Amino acid sequence: MNRLLPGSLPGACPASEECVQPCLAIVCEVRLYREGLTALLAQRCPQPVIGLSLPQAMQGGLAHVAPQAVLVDALLLQRTPQEQLGITAAMDVLAFALCEEDESAVLSCAKQGARGFLSHDAPIDELLAAVETVLQGGIHCSPHLTRLFMLRAAGSSVAGPGPTLPTALTAREQEVLTLIARGLSNKEIARDLGIESATVKNHVHHLLEKLNVRRRSQAAALHATHHLAPDPRLSAKGIRSN
Repeated sequence: MNRLLPGSLPGACPASEECVQPCLAIVCEVRLYREGLTALLAQRCPQPVIGLSLPQAMQGGLAHVAPQAVLVDALLLQRTPQEQLGITAAMDVLAFALCEEDESAVLSCAKQGARGFLSHDAPIDELLAAVETVLQGGIHCSPHLTRLFMLRAAGSSVAGPGPTLPTALTAREQEVLTLIARGLSNKEIARDLGIESATVKNHVHHLLEKLNVRRRSQAAALHATHHLAPDPRLSAKGIRSN
């Protein structure tokens, strides 16, 4: 496995070397947690792994490394905008050390673009599975959070019509959005709807523009926030839980 060597930023890629992609970055304020996770994941994860403190991330560390996935302390993600952390639309976000009983915290992380949700007592094997799932375009959450998301959407539709989406979506875009909210990748959506992956990609691009969001997970959060009822014809596959 290709390991990243220490550079000008502790735990970051050296400026004279290119990072081997994809790369997993860990952003955490607690040095003990950050270095411990980095060392542990470096032994088990096929991707190069680095650790960044909050100042390092905010001072351009994430932009320099340009990781494909970012593992962020849930509390840090809730109180720090993505732009300040240096997280871009090209980076997949996983929130760890999350209190699953705190619904507002869960939804806040979802609105910040998280596609992986790991509780404070999640084992390392679950973390590795979550990274793999997110890198493949899926969503990872526990059975508890899967149930929370589904009940929130279903309960809202039973309670009555909620606020409408900012811009009307076509019928096909609604279908694609529902499947995105279920955690399916473009390839899986194409298979379910019987269309080409390139067509799905175009639908995703258009619906993200209409919703004025950059990430699929943010579109999924809008799906729940605006009380869109799940299509009963669509299965709940695609969301991985342990």
